[in-house]
Amino acid sequence: MSIIVHHESQQVSKVMRPGRITYPFAYMTNVYTRSDRRGAGIGSKLLKQVNEWAKEQQYEFIIVWPSDTSISYYEKNDYAPCTEPMQYVPSP
Repeated sequence: MSIIVHHESQQVSKVMRPGRITYPFAYMTNVYTRSDRRGAGIGSKLLKQVNEWAKEQQYEFIIVWPSDTSISYYEKNDYAPCTEPMQYVPSP
């Protein structure tokens, strides 16, 4: 038996924001379908279950950093680009 599709998720607790109720979110990584099984809808079925699980857990959102080639996969599964976060990267 071999793994056909895989994903990992981690719950992240959010820091409180003034005037707003916050809920945890999920960070999802390592989502892939074995190349010889792609295009059959297996990955989308898994992602649908992940999305339902996130709703049941009352997560505010799921965040994922897709590769350039997987953007369309996430878009067809109701994921959208996020522009809210900002970051600071300290220089060495």
